[in-house]
Amino acid sequence: MLKFPFNKWISLVVISIVVTMLTTGSQLYIAAHQNPQTSGNTLSSTYEFANATFTFELEKLNVTRGEDDLIITFGFKFTNETLIPDATIDYNITNPLGVIIYHKSILVTTNETFNETVEWDTFNSEPEGVYNVTAVANSTATGFSSQALEVFNLIILPVGRIRMSFPNNPFYIESNESTNIPFTLTNIGGTNVTDININGYNVFESTIEDFDIFTPLFSNLTIASDEVYENNIIFIADGYLYKRLSLNLQYYTIDEPEKIKFTSSPPLEIIYLPDLVIHNYQIPENATLGEEYRITFNLTNGEEEVLYIDAYAESELIEFEDYETIGAIPVSSGYNQFSIIGIPHTEGTDAIWFWIEIEWRYGESVIHSTPILYTVISFVNVMNLTVVTTIETTIVTTNETIGFFDPVVTYATILTSLLLGIGYFSRDVIRGIATKTKFRKQEHSFAEITYPYDTVILDGSNIAWEEKNADNKPKLNNIEIMINKLSRANFKKIITVADAALRYQIDDQKKLDRLVKEGAIKMLPARVDGDKFILRLAEEEDGMIISNDMFKEFREQAPWIDERRIPYTILTSEVWLHPTSVSPTPKEKNDETLAFDS
Repeated sequence: MLKFPFNKWISLVVISIVVTMLTTGSQLYIAAHQNPQTSGNTLSSTYEFANATFTFELEKLNVTRGEDDLIITFGFKFTNETLIPDATIDYNITNPLGVIIYHKSILVTTNETFNETVEWDTFNSEPEGVYNVTAVANSTATGFSSQALEVFNLIILPVGRIRMSFPNNPFYIESNESTNIPFTLTNIGGTNVTDININGYNVFESTIEDFDIFTPLFSNLTIASDEVYENNIIFIADGYLYKRLSLNLQYYTIDEPEKIKFTSSPPLEIIYLPDLVIHNYQIPENATLGEEYRITFNLTNGEEEVLYIDAYAESELIEFEDYETIGAIPVSSGYNQFSIIGIPHTEGTDAIWFWIEIEWRYGESVIHSTPILYTVISFVNVMNLTVVTTIETTIVTTNETIGFFDPVVTYATILTSLLLGIGYFSRDVIRGIATKTKFRKQEHSFAEITYPYDTVILDGSNIAWEEKNADNKPKLNNIEIMINKLSRANFKKIITVADAALRYQIDDQKKLDRLVKEGAIKMLPARVDGDKFILRLAEEEDGMIISNDMFKEFREQAPWIDERRIPYTILTSEVWLHPTSVSPTPKEKNDETLAFDS
């Protein structure tokens, strides 16, 4: 316990009384610089609602599998053209057997109509016939709700047809050795397809001219209706690159054996990232109105030539430099340090979105951008430092005078005297408080634990459920504080994955939708096994996994789980990360490939 000597308290009281008696008879004027207070995070808006309208229609009533995507047009607006708060459209597609094969929920942020596209391969292996599309529009803020139903016919042509697709697109290359890129061939027609060949490719965009690509040779390959064939193409690159190309196929069908048919694959993106390493980045927790707020980051360019990056930061409270106007940042070979500068304009606490992209260039032309630091969410407190700038004694000549024992002046003087006395006599007290504060800060710093990989995958659903709110719902804040915690560690890449069901369970659905839209959280499609996907992603990305799930049913397929799974604790909105069960080095990486179904 800190002790303050009794004789110092007596001295302090005496000085206060003397100063009060000497000054309360005079006119005291205190000039202080103080900005008007603003709410920061809140924006009060008045909505005047009238009758709402909901439109819903299909572009085609007949959809041919393999030829047509299903295009749906939605419109959800109020007649007085105000924005719709908290409005959603949920829709699903039911096949002729009454089974729901597709479901999606949309957060409506505009009064305009918009299109939704359901791609043709959604209907692979689905029967021909009549399909129902049911849509429900809701606005909880206004109580508006409307349901509509449309139907279409799915047509399967009575001839064989081949479509090519890539399960990993874009595909990332990690070395200059030959790389296998998997692809699938699907017969979406009604009869067998024979004598399939890949006879070349078309390049749409590329950072280089020379590269090697080898396609498999098929011998009398036949694919029956609804059958899927899997294989690999081999791609060889000598250095970092970006390519976007399409493969050409030719084949025959048993119903027209003499007529050769042609088709092309959808564009495949191949990305070989350069040797560009982000060492660390600093996002300060506090900012001051009107003063420069600086985010710094350090990079090392291991290539011999100059690379170009775009760095972005966004916050509702801080106006950052617009790098779309300023242009890309050149990164010279070797070590580099950069910063993004913003000016805080509103008080409050808000999130900061920070990410870095690399530009792919062919000559002077920018053909693509790829994230090298995915969206990082941090939080900042913007404060208005109110400082007493002058204290002066003056004679006020106006009719408004201050009485001898005016309580405002008296109490202000006593308070000033107390502060001066504390500053002089209690330096030991201040030092004690500072020591305690420093100790608390050290207690809450990131734990001294090292992990063998610098990429981390967050099991978003598991984290959200770890600490529930008062209504027993999973908390979105759990994910945010976890991302914020990891952003201050040495992880270079943070990926958050969540099950589709979390959207209907979370305590703040609207904010979750915004985070998904911004790319901070990756929401998996319905009926996709989240655990399988997280494990596959962790292996492909060489990443750690933040989860309290033991993944017991997958340990035979992924024996490295204990090496990479980081358990954690969330206690009163504070995150604590724990060591893994074992501590391997990156050289001990298990090379076994996961045998998971897609």
